[in-house]
Order: sequence, then C-alpha cells, then structure tokens
Amino acid sequence: MISTKSASTLPIITKESADQAIQDIRAIGFVDTDGSKLKAIAVHYNTDLQGADIDASTYTIHDYGMTLSKNDLTQGTNPGIITKVSLNDKPEIASCSKSHGSYVIIETNTDYQGSRFPRSYAITMAADVKQEKPLYLKDKIITPSIKGASNYTEQSYVGYDPNTGKNRAPETYDYANAGT
Repeated sequence: MISTKSASTLPIITKESADQAIQDIRAIGFVDTDGSKLKAIAVHYNTDLQGADIDASTYTIHDYGMTLSKNDLTQGTNPGIITKVSLNDKPEIASCSKSHGSYVIIETNTDYQGSRFPRSYAITMAADVKQEKPLYLKDKIITPSIKGASNYTEQSYVGYDPNTGKNRAPETYDYANAGT
C-alpha cells in the first residue's frame, strides 16, 4: 500500500542535549534532629516533559548524604540515594503524581541519622544531577547529559582550633549557590 501522506505532515523531531535543556537545579531541604538534609532535587527543563518515561535509573545524582560512610551513620543506610522521581510544574514535591511539567523532582533517602554535622546548611544542599537516558517527547528528544548540572561552587573553609589557638588547615566543601 502506498501512503498518501506528504512529508510535510510528519512531525519534526528535534534533538537537544540535557546539558542544554536543563535550565537549573534547586535543592529542597529540611532540618532533622541530626542536622540539615537534602529531601529532593528539582531539575528545571526548558520544556514541558509530558509523556517522558522517567524513573530512578534515568538520573544519577550526588549529594552530601552520599558522602557519609557507614562509620558516619548511627542509624539507617544509603543516605542521599534516589527514592522517587516524578514530574511537576513547580520546583516542589507534589502530593500526587503529575503527568506533565518542566520540573523533574528527584526525591532522596533521608531515613538515616548521622554522627557528624556539616559546617553549613549550604553544604548539605549542594547537589549535582546527570541525565543518563534519553527523554522522548512528542516533538523532541532530550539526549543524555555529558557534564550534568550542579547548584554549587567549591569553597574553602578555615576553622579555628581552640586547642592550639590557631586556624585549622583549610577544608574544601561544595556550597550550594544562594537562591538554589
């Protein structure tokens, strides 16, 4: 059978790298009994992601919780790992699943207790995200990230040692940028 559809009626599919499509990322955090924790990462895309097949395997992340070792924990396991991925039209965790939106909300495991405390709330809100799989939309394919997206800058912290009365050696941390 010969098709009578012309080429002009076929949808035009464009490709864009996730590194270009991701506008920014934002941390959603809270303060727990053992200090502040990252509850979720809101990944803002430049388009509505309606129809995108997303799940925990679509992304890799890195956050402060993941820097904790078993020795740093007094309770729980796997701090900071991805627990849920969903869409939203706002940079917040939704009470029910949405089928569209330009934000991907990546929820993280906060069911743990740490024995060490971060030096700053901004340290625990530092995160990075990398899209690992393509997202197929109606008229666009968002290809995987090459470099990923982050919301922080690396900064040095110089503390005071009360035992010696001198400054401690500088320590380097990732600090979430203001407003993220």
